[in-house]
Amino acid sequence: MINMRLMVQGQCQIRARSEKAAGQARATLHKRHLRPISSPLVMQGGRHLARLKTDIWVSALMRRAVSEGAFAVVSKRGDRDAGAVLLTVRTRDGLVRLYQAATNMDGERVWHEGEAQPARDIDVIIAKQSSRDMDLWVVEIDDREGRHFLTEPVVSALKT
Repeated sequence: MINMRLMVQGQCQIRARSEKAAGQARATLHKRHLRPISSPLVMQGGRHLARLKTDIWVSALMRRAVSEGAFAVVSKRGDRDAGAVLLTVRTRDGLVRLYQAATNMDGERVWHEGEAQPARDIDVIIAKQSSRDMDLWVVEIDDREGRHFLTEPVVSALKT
């Protein structure tokens, strides 16, 4: 029996009773759920890096939010394999924070946190980005405490 666990940050661990079973599990997992990073940093520390497909990553984020008592919904569905993701977090005070994914110099995904703004202003930003990127995903989380449920690092926006 093979026990596979997907880690949301794009890494996978495979446990199997035999090396042959582990090799089969890796091949199946790679075909179905993983895609290579589209940056020149493909090898790091002698291992091949891969990322989860966007639809799997989004569903994991939503499950994490719902399991902690928040409400999560996909308001715009993009490309299942490699779409960019925008995350909005609504709090009980009526303001919304926008989180945008980016890649740092090491090839890791980080999130840029915007300042809390009224929902109308965030909707305008999302509409602009949606018109430019048809593969964009928009995930909305309603949480009383304003939690984002991201596992990757979050960088605060610079105040101007």
